[in-house]
Amino acid sequence: MNQGFTLMELLVASAIGLGILSVVVVNITHSSALSNRAVSQQQNLEALFHTVDTIKSDLTRCGMRLQEAAAEFSIKPFSAKENGFILKFGISGCSLASPATSGDGHIEISGDDFARKRKSILIYNLANRVFECNEISQVAGNRLEMKNPLQNPFPENSAVVVLREIELRFYPRTHQLKRRLDNGYFQPLLENVTDFASTYFPESRSVLYRLEINHREQVRGYIFLNNLVEP
Repeated sequence: MNQGFTLMELLVASAIGLGILSVVVVNITHSSALSNRAVSQQQNLEALFHTVDTIKSDLTRCGMRLQEAAAEFSIKPFSAKENGFILKFGISGCSLASPATSGDGHIEISGDDFARKRKSILIYNLANRVFECNEISQVAGNRLEMKNPLQNPFPENSAVVVLREIELRFYPRTHQLKRRLDNGYFQPLLENVTDFASTYFPESRSVLYRLEINHREQVRGYIFLNNLVEP
């Protein structure tokens, strides 16, 4: 006749069950921690690759569409800073559709889909050896209102280049590397950065940069600025 389990048997079975359950919980917790660590490391690696690709892409475009003007005038598409660098390049080019005189607050261009409000522009004429930078305040068809009156007269067919400026800056206090386009706000590019430095070599027109993560990982890059032309 079945007498059931005794109290001692129930206590022993419960103890064994709790022991097995605790082992399972510990293993699950450990596996979850390892999984989270792996995911975090993968995300950090992807962010680092994205940052390196961005830096390389920016430096590759430095000076683009500015070669002609830079060869004649003192225009510096690249400037090294203590905690980063600033670079400029042209995203499009066109010409004046009509002459412009000194003091004019607008210009007429042949047409440019990239000419928009708040975009910086470079106007230059090699024959007259004049150039200046300005900013578009309004766009009405092919008529561009300038933020500042023109300082020089420019004949018809003078070159007009729509500019883009990129600044990369390292913030030691927050361990962030940030990037800014034109007159916008600085946007975080990479976290946990403990050092960033760049050196410009004018004789070879090249840039050496070094990126350090968490005082351990280091990435170095050496890039020739192929579009850069010295006056």
